[in-house]
Amino acid sequence: MELSRQHFMPILFKVLFGFVIFNTAVNFILLYINKRRIYKLLAIFWPAVLFTFIMNATFQTGDLRVTMAYSATFLSMTIISMIGFEVIGRKFPLKQYIIYYSLFFPITLIISSLGYGFTTMAMPFSIATATPLIHAFINIHFIDRKTTTRMQKILGVVYLITGIHCINFALFRMDPEAQLWGWLVAYTIYDMLAILLPSIALEEANMSENDRLHRLVDARTSELNISMKENEQLLKVVLHDISNPLMVLKFYLSSMKPNVVVDESRLNKVKKSQSIIEDVLAKIRNIYSHNGNKNKMTLNPVLLEDCFNEVAFIFDLALQAKNVSLVFKNHLIPGTKVLADKTSLTHSVLSNLVSNALKFSTPNSEIAVVAKEEAGSIILVVIDNGPGIPEDIIQSIIDECGSVVSSTGTFGERGHGFGLSIVKSFINSYGGQIEFESKQQMIYPEEHGTSIRITLEKAPTLLS
Repeated sequence: MELSRQHFMPILFKVLFGFVIFNTAVNFILLYINKRRIYKLLAIFWPAVLFTFIMNATFQTGDLRVTMAYSATFLSMTIISMIGFEVIGRKFPLKQYIIYYSLFFPITLIISSLGYGFTTMAMPFSIATATPLIHAFINIHFIDRKTTTRMQKILGVVYLITGIHCINFALFRMDPEAQLWGWLVAYTIYDMLAILLPSIALEEANMSENDRLHRLVDARTSELNISMKENEQLLKVVLHDISNPLMVLKFYLSSMKPNVVVDESRLNKVKKSQSIIEDVLAKIRNIYSHNGNKNKMTLNPVLLEDCFNEVAFIFDLALQAKNVSLVFKNHLIPGTKVLADKTSLTHSVLSNLVSNALKFSTPNSEIAVVAKEEAGSIILVVIDNGPGIPEDIIQSIIDECGSVVSSTGTFGERGHGFGLSIVKSFINSYGGQIEFESKQQMIYPEEHGTSIRITLEKAPTLLS
């Protein structure tokens, strides 16, 4: 056995040496790719292992020299313990361990001067080297056992085995028969670490990325909550500030003397406008009372003819100013109704669509609103001959990505960019569908324009 040991030990040492060099190179590459702290520790760990091997291989005779050479093992064992602390999110007490370990040098020298044998002399350093490993094992398997992963628990077992192997150094290092097995065990341990540590590092990086994403989601949620509160406050201001002058307007209209000569037609339009504003405000209050959830909106049978008349009234002067015709083509059976909310269908859906069409219509053009029944559903189509809507804007509305796009009309009209997204939001609340078909003027110079098709549920006849 002695002969085989003498031949096998140099071969084993060369294998270990090459193994450590290879892992050192691999971990420096990982560090170059990713500057995370755990990769820095790995990059330091393998050179520390190499230094340990060189020290142990250089000083193989003399009890005190072998013991002092072995003390270099503390460096690599401390670094690997730091990795264990790192992956479970704990801070390694490095300063305390440096002080703790430095105390064993004088203790070893005192034991050596007293003439004790190798086991007694080497045991303090063996215990000191094993201590941070056992410390990491206890954290992983006992203190943080509920939060550690399966991979981390395997690493904790390796720490325990390595700590026992460190203590075995004092017990068996000078036994010629055990020395070979000691190197084989060391090789096995480092082999496991070479597989485990990169996997642990990758797992830790993924967990850190998940934590980062969770923090990002929390931050965005917080911003959204703040924005929602600001919007609620803005809504309160709008409701309050519009209600006051509206009340004054209503008061003066009601108190006008009958004998005052006024343009009856214009007065009726003022009163009608005032009534419309009141309806809109009432609807806003209703939505606000349901925490802004339009899906809770109560749907009722709505006669489209009434909506068309109100839209025509609202845009009468604007259509005249631009010399644009608004044509309603109602192909429904008289009395046919849809399930919707009259106020929002009139002012948030049809008015928005007509306003948008008017904004981009040229003088002497036509806007058509077509109503028909198909397969038991009511179809509304708003058609204009404007420049068309770009595909990316249509897609952003369909995807509900929240994009707000504002553009200038043919007469320089300015919009806020909310119109079409508001329309889609209300159509969704009715349980309907909206489809866009648009031909851009630059592509179709002769037949450009936009057609917006809305599908709504027909109100049952009994409810009508």
